[in-house]
Amino acid sequence: GSLRVKKTTSNQYSIFVTTNVSSDEVLVVGTRKGFKTVRWTVTTNEIGKITIKTSRALSGYKLTLSYEDEILDVLKIS
Repeated sequence: GSLRVKKTTSNQYSIFVTTNVSSDEVLVVGTRKGFKTVRWTVTTNEIGKITIKTSRALSGYKLTLSYEDEILDVLKIS
């Protein structure tokens, strides 16, 4: 699986999730020292993709994509 993040506006981010998991739940967790941990549990489509849109400022966060306790990808947002 893979994660890709695009800042769309001053305070909007799109998180693009691509996996080989079709129509099932995956977990994206964002962590940053000194900040609240954020979690998104999302269901992928039939080809294993989903886009998450958020207004949370993600700069400095580390995003972890996992499925059934297996880490699929880790991405640090600068």
